Amino acid sequence: MCVKILLLCWRCISFIYFFLSFFLRSTFGRLRFFFYPLFFLFFVFVLFVFFSYVCGCVPSFLGFSFFFRAVPFMFFNLFFALAMIVS
Repeated sequence: MCVKILLLCWRCISFIYFFLSFFLRSTFGRLRFFFYPLFFLFFVFVLFVFFSYVCGCVPSFLGFSFFFRAVPFMFFNLFFALAMIVS
């Protein structure tokens, strides 16, 4: 069950990633090479956080459930700070 949810999330995230990469290509021009890895890391974090909250097996297996609850907030703050600097 967890694997099916993970694959479904990965398909949705990859679709959103390619849509945003097209948007960034047309909007930011040369800065797209900076934003591609940033968005990829963002969606990987979202994928793992969603997977850990739905299934509950990733944090208990890795042994640091606090990491999965604290990192998204730190990453969102970093993401919005970089977006404000660029804009």
